[in-house]
Amino acid sequence: MTLSIWWTGLYLGWVAGEIFIAIATRTRRADAKVQDRGTQVLLWIVIIVALTLSGWLQSILHHDMPHALRPISLALLVAGLVIRIAAILTLGRSFTANVATHAAQTLERRGLYRIVRHPSYLGMEIIFLAIGLHARSWICLAISFIPPTLAVLYRIHVEEIALRSLFGDEYVAYSRTTRRLIPGIYQPPSERRARRTPRLPHRRIISQRTRNSIARNALISPSQEIVCPLTFGGSGLLHSPSSARYSLFPSANLTRKA
Repeated sequence: MTLSIWWTGLYLGWVAGEIFIAIATRTRRADAKVQDRGTQVLLWIVIIVALTLSGWLQSILHHDMPHALRPISLALLVAGLVIRIAAILTLGRSFTANVATHAAQTLERRGLYRIVRHPSYLGMEIIFLAIGLHARSWICLAISFIPPTLAVLYRIHVEEIALRSLFGDEYVAYSRTTRRLIPGIYQPPSERRARRTPRLPHRRIISQRTRNSIARNALISPSQEIVCPLTFGGSGLLHSPSSARYSLFPSANLTRKA
């Protein structure tokens, strides 16, 4: 009974807090550039519909998850609230309910923002998970977690476009060292590709016999330096856009000298 009272009080407090945030922190600065693209309204609609449907189904569906999830869900709810509140307080006046930027804004790297780029949304995601687990139904968990998560991810996408436009290379560098939502786990495919070392173009594999033939026809000694527009690796021939200096060794491999 005590757990139910705590859950109800914290849940209603979260709902009231989100309503207050949506009204009180909506940007009204004359110099602000609003780039919300309707994500605030979309996020609210998805959350209200998903949680209302989940609450209704909770009352008519059979509980197919253990009762022990109730205290776990309460702990997750508390954790989500703490993370979200801490993230909002860290941003202070820079936090807005709608996506908006202004020229005097600075990139925040303190507190939770050293760990993830969007800790306030991480807190919200933990709250959605807590609500789904509290229902003790797989269907309710899917409804209360998946649609709001998709809406949050789209909101993050829109927000990051605005932040890259405002901070430029500074935000790009921040993105490379700090995960988007889940520390050490969640990294979008576009960021994984950006971290990879770019491959050299036009790779073509040639045999050892062909490399030996090239060396004989060139009539050059093993230690002679040449200027060649082609770079030879240990396993094949690479086309290079510029010439480079190489030394030829008896194995007919060309290795870069300097």
